[in-house]
Amino acid sequence: MEQSLSINMQANQAPTIGAKFGPRAGAQIIDLIIHNIIGIIIGFSLGILIDLFALITDSQAATLAARFQRTSFWNYILALLGFAIYHTICEGFHGATLGKLIFKIHVVNENGEPCSIRSGFIRSMAFYLDSLFFGIVAGTSMRNSELQQRYGDKWAKTVVIERSPFNQIHWPSGWRFLAVFLIAITADGLLFGLSMFLKLLV
Repeated sequence: MEQSLSINMQANQAPTIGAKFGPRAGAQIIDLIIHNIIGIIIGFSLGILIDLFALITDSQAATLAARFQRTSFWNYILALLGFAIYHTICEGFHGATLGKLIFKIHVVNENGEPCSIRSGFIRSMAFYLDSLFFGIVAGTSMRNSELQQRYGDKWAKTVVIERSPFNQIHWPSGWRFLAVFLIAITADGLLFGLSMFLKLLV
């Protein structure tokens, strides 16, 4: 009992070392691939629906497809927002996206407590600033931070840390991540679908 209590106290201590740039960049690449796969699936599904709609209404499928190919400002905004929402949900409810789980890194608050939805949203939206110039903005901020914090982390008061094998029992369960991940990709997919549906209306 005493040993368990000491481990819990140690797990809640403020982090002193942050994860480096390499694993974090690798995690983002994996998450970006997931985001693009979602977009491909949504686009393919809407394409099938367009063909069915044209068949049922005797409309010209080519005309609808041409409108489907157009892009607008809102298409980009909703797609970027979907990527940020995916990160917000995964990190706010579990502390990690699929990419971060693969690279064994985790997001926590500066005091060692779990990342909140608010903090997850702030750091996720700030990612688009940090990613400028192929991540040079984030890299510069991390080099000037003892905790390897990019600007989004500083504003959200979060730290990305490595998942230590010594206190791994305290990380959220895999089943919880699965539920959170499904919610996150669904939200991302809905925003992707909305961005594509707007092409048919505008």
